[in-house]
Amino acid sequence: MTYCTRCGARAAVTTEPGRLPESSFNILIAGILGIPIAGVGVAIGLMSVMKEMGFTKVWIIAFVSLCFLLLVAAETVFVWLLLQNRARKDTATSTDAELNGAATKQLGEAKEVAQPLGSVTESATRPFEPVPRKEIRS
Repeated sequence: MTYCTRCGARAAVTTEPGRLPESSFNILIAGILGIPIAGVGVAIGLMSVMKEMGFTKVWIIAFVSLCFLLLVAAETVFVWLLLQNRARKDTATSTDAELNGAATKQLGEAKEVAQPLGSVTESATRPFEPVPRKEIRS
């Protein structure tokens, strides 16, 4: 993730390759749920308009069937996209599991123990020696 240096807000979201961003996934789910509802509404509206205009039942059934086939095709594409995203996620998860089990190079033991650093004031100031004073008599 990339954050703004001034306000700290998320500037850009990087996603794993092969995965949909969360916002695209939410739009896909909304499409899967919204298209059938809108499609049935359009089909009912088309039937009523065609009946008012005097079309025969054969033409009405043909146009509504065509609308239904388009609706099924759109839903098939949405479900296919959803399943593709899930399949990519599963393969990415299995790859991550393989990487976690792989041998990794680790750092060796420390050769010498680091000495603690002294205080800043120890090296910056020196002890003061007393200055002899002469008393002034007036």
